[in-house]
Amino acid sequence: MEKRLTLTKIYLGTLLIIAITEALIMLFLWHYQIKGWPGLLIDTFSLTLIIAPFVYLLNIKALRDLKVSEDKFKKVTDVTKDAIIVINEDSKVSCWNSAAERIFGYTGREAIGKDLHLLLNFLEDYEKLIIGDPEEGAIASMRRTLELTCRRKDGKEIPVEFSIYTISIGDKKHFVNIIRDITDRKNFENQIAYLAYHDSLTGLPNRTLLKKRLEEAIIHARGNNQHLALLFMDLNNFKYINDTLGHGFGDLLLKMVAERLKSCFRSTDTIAKIGGDEFIILVREILDTKDVIKIINKLFSTFMSPFLIDKQSLYVTASVGISIYPEDGTDAEVLLKYADIAMHRAQSEGVGNVYKFFSPIMGETSSKRLQIETDLNRALEREEFVLQFQPQLSLATGNIIGVEALLRWRDPDKGLVFPKDFITIAEESGLIVQIGKWVLNNACKVLKRWKDTDMPSLHMAVNLSLRQFREKDFVNSVKTIISNFEIDPGNLELELTESILMEDMEATITILEELKTLGVRLSIDDFGTGYSSFWYLKKMPINVLKIAQPFINDLKTSSDAKAIVIAIIRLAHTLRLEVIAEGVETGEQLKILKELGCDTIQGYIVARPMFLEDLEKFISEYTPARLLG
Repeated sequence: MEKRLTLTKIYLGTLLIIAITEALIMLFLWHYQIKGWPGLLIDTFSLTLIIAPFVYLLNIKALRDLKVSEDKFKKVTDVTKDAIIVINEDSKVSCWNSAAERIFGYTGREAIGKDLHLLLNFLEDYEKLIIGDPEEGAIASMRRTLELTCRRKDGKEIPVEFSIYTISIGDKKHFVNIIRDITDRKNFENQIAYLAYHDSLTGLPNRTLLKKRLEEAIIHARGNNQHLALLFMDLNNFKYINDTLGHGFGDLLLKMVAERLKSCFRSTDTIAKIGGDEFIILVREILDTKDVIKIINKLFSTFMSPFLIDKQSLYVTASVGISIYPEDGTDAEVLLKYADIAMHRAQSEGVGNVYKFFSPIMGETSSKRLQIETDLNRALEREEFVLQFQPQLSLATGNIIGVEALLRWRDPDKGLVFPKDFITIAEESGLIVQIGKWVLNNACKVLKRWKDTDMPSLHMAVNLSLRQFREKDFVNSVKTIISNFEIDPGNLELELTESILMEDMEATITILEELKTLGVRLSIDDFGTGYSSFWYLKKMPINVLKIAQPFINDLKTSSDAKAIVIAIIRLAHTLRLEVIAEGVETGEQLKILKELGCDTIQGYIVARPMFLEDLEKFISEYTPARLLG
């Protein structure tokens, strides 16, 4: 219907133009009294009737050509995902493609003829995009590209990228706006920026953001003569939790710890997660150390209740090191370093929730510790570790029935270094795992050597550390070593301290039973110095109890020490366990132990620790009558 109306208008318009033209010609003829003008009028009118259809057809063709051109332009502009909007010098919209409809929510009818700035309600000044004289000509160059924020029809604000081109058609100037919705790009950029400054698991600030805030806090504190505290917190035994319960369990625990920390501190403080299980808290505007202690106590109180994960209740403890601005330092890196040093001191000096304030002496100790750790790494690489062996004597037969492998470090500068000078650092740094594997491997290598020679069959006792015992593949590694050296597993004895056994006793029993299945012997070292549960002692597949040296030292002079030794021997025999007394140095101690029914002794009275060649010579020359007569 609309098309018919347009065609009718064109036809009538054509007739009207011709009629007006004829009228003007007739007036001219009449005015100048040209003869025969009435006939000419009739001829002209007839000619009009003949020409009109042709003029009409020409107009129709032009209209159709224009329509085809418009359709092509619309198809081109509709293909792109970008909005293409053409406006005139008055900012009135003359072209609005389908992408513009999709992005901004306005139909073409709603947009055409409207002021673009008012239509999209730009939050920035749109006019800034088109400052300056547009280039002349049918093709214009891009003026500039900027990012703006505009408002859709539904009121939602969206970020867009604007590119403006200016074109001239005749003496009219037009502006072609190519507009891209960059919401997805902005969201991605924001996500990347967030991840750059936050921990992906907990959403807490990471080390980068913490350092930035710490530097800002230092500047503020300096200008206002204030103090601030840096709390470096590490979860105790988190690696064991990860290894035994799985990393998924550990991740859930870290998230819950993060939530509890948030409940302890103010919004002005910063709680950051900087490592696997390490958190740092920046506390602003403190008055003195009493304020910090109150905060620490509040923090530790939140760890008193268990963490419930997958129907399991888990109690977690933490070690916290504290540095104070400006007393401990005025630089962000220094404060972080000192808080870290204090945290490691807290870990080494206590079990459970422990905190330590930094002190200068810790810095000196830390430097020494770092040097030893570096030297230990070098010792592993250069194979500077060696083994000494101390014989064990059966009081029943007087024979040497076993030895204990003892680690030594042959430092090229210091000479022979004993474990008391480096073992704690090895444990804290995690190097104890590699060192422990080296000891176990080389002890079994000696057993293989003895098996292939005429040496008597002896037990080889090897000490285990907590970290080594809790390694996920520890049992398999023992099995592999036994298989590789083709030794009798009954000749290998693994020693564990009470503290190792009493930590998560259910899991400990499981590991011990797996080791027992391999056929190895298991012993508890330094028994009596810890806090063993006799009920669990009964449940554990243990072969040997080793009485701690302090009780042996006081055996003659202290009735209490003697009573404890008697109790341990009776308990062990009741549970069908062997008893070894360590650190036996005198004939009187040996005599008392034999009277009390002790099975085996080890100490200087038998022999001092010695290297392998000396041990083999000692054993070949040893006679039972030497000690027991």
